[in-house]
Amino acid sequence: MLKLVTDRRKFTFTSKDDIEAISSALSFIDTEAEKFRTSPRESARIRMMCEESLVKLLDYADFSGSSPVTAEVSATSFMGNVRFTLRIPGAKLDFLHSIQSADLDPDEVSPETYEAINNVLLQQFADRLRYEHRDGVNYLRIAALSSPYNALFMIVASILLAVLAGILMRTFATPEIRSYVKADFLVPVSSTLMNAMKMCTIPLVFFSVVVCIARFGNPADMKRIALRCMACFFSASTAAAVASIGVFFMLKPAMMSVAGSLSGMSEIGAEAQTNFLTKMLQDLLPPSIIEPFLDNDVLQLLLLGILFGFAMRMADVKRLREGFEDFDKLLVKALYIVCKFTPLIVFCSIARQVLELGLEAVANIAWLAVCLLVSELAVMAVYCAAVRAVSGMGVRKFLAKAAPAMITSASMMSGKAAIPVNMKACNELGVPANVYNISVPMATIFNKQGDYIPCVVSSLFLALMCGIDVSAWDVFLLAAQAMLIVVAASGITAQLVVPGILGVPSAAVELVLGVTKLMDIMGVALDSLGASASGVVVAGRE
Repeated sequence: MLKLVTDRRKFTFTSKDDIEAISSALSFIDTEAEKFRTSPRESARIRMMCEESLVKLLDYADFSGSSPVTAEVSATSFMGNVRFTLRIPGAKLDFLHSIQSADLDPDEVSPETYEAINNVLLQQFADRLRYEHRDGVNYLRIAALSSPYNALFMIVASILLAVLAGILMRTFATPEIRSYVKADFLVPVSSTLMNAMKMCTIPLVFFSVVVCIARFGNPADMKRIALRCMACFFSASTAAAVASIGVFFMLKPAMMSVAGSLSGMSEIGAEAQTNFLTKMLQDLLPPSIIEPFLDNDVLQLLLLGILFGFAMRMADVKRLREGFEDFDKLLVKALYIVCKFTPLIVFCSIARQVLELGLEAVANIAWLAVCLLVSELAVMAVYCAAVRAVSGMGVRKFLAKAAPAMITSASMMSGKAAIPVNMKACNELGVPANVYNISVPMATIFNKQGDYIPCVVSSLFLALMCGIDVSAWDVFLLAAQAMLIVVAASGITAQLVVPGILGVPSAAVELVLGVTKLMDIMGVALDSLGASASGVVVAGRE
């Protein structure tokens, strides 16, 4: 998978309409796509992208003097990413602008109609195309396939590089150089990127809660199946909270070696922990709408979001709701862009900890991975027990039929993209279509135990590392607010803002992002199993 595979071939075109040469080039592309074990659907998509791109580039090739043009087509595969590159001599063109500006006129019957159709087709794949003109040659790189494990590889590489860089700096660099690197590079870069994440995530809590309740906030409008699905998802979240918190406190005696290892960071969060209960009781709602955004007060934003969500549900403000939905999408997209820099945050944070505290601090975080793994396995056991109790289905049979969907979901790293395979799993488990057509889509919104467990466990683990005492009331507030934020917003949002409830400083939160990212595959598989289990349980109740 890590191996770099490249194959290239040259083709000679006598004209831009040289059908034989075009067919040969497309046959080469088809052969390479099969070599990379792409699905028939992906192969058809790759062929369409390459065919339309090739035809467009040939329009700008230099066939003056009836001289043939030699084009090169190369296929490259690395770490599961497949890329085709077209190299054709010709005049420079504004490729991306040309495919975005031309629209197909229904009344158009001129010879340019075919080109307009090509442009319409290429617009679907504009984000996969990279055009460049060098030395009289047009280069077009087509990202045919992207590995779902790109982020995972980047996180692992960032952790390893950070540990290596930290060890080398501690071994060979002078104290002055180490101090300079930490103060002038590692701290500013990680702080800036973390601030960018918070800038997106804090308002996202409010807008996501409003949009979520405005869409689903009126139970009276939901059918019986939807209500039972909601009860199932709430029960699953409760089970996940009990399991993850129980696993953490069971393993806590073995993890006491990490207690207080980040106590130097806890000063920032001490005041928040001391005053949180008082603030919650005295200031449940802010005196102004803007204040929670300025103060980054997550609790107030949650309450405001709930209030505005139900008000929007009751009021006839369709255009306003659409505006909130658009702004919610905008914040999600902005957060997605910022999250591209997560490997850099992980590198800077871990390298800084290795410089300050040594390799032991990084080794301590391995306990978090153990807690997450055991917690998620415990929730899987709860799902299996629920299916067994309600439907009488054996655990082995249930896991065997749900496993393909879990593996596919994990490979896609997306619960929404895996909706069809989760529906297929439910169908094979004997769930009626009228049940899984409702339960599976709802599961992508409300059944997020793969995000909820890392949020709760990492918050408790960070509090332990920072030497913060956590009471039973703190744990209850943590579990409740984490449940709301994970459902309304996202897992990354919850992981950034929820630890602050316990007084954990953001500098400590950065340290565990790499571990929680690594566990995302297990979390997505857990959510897929939950979607199948909820379908079986609801069908059993029906």
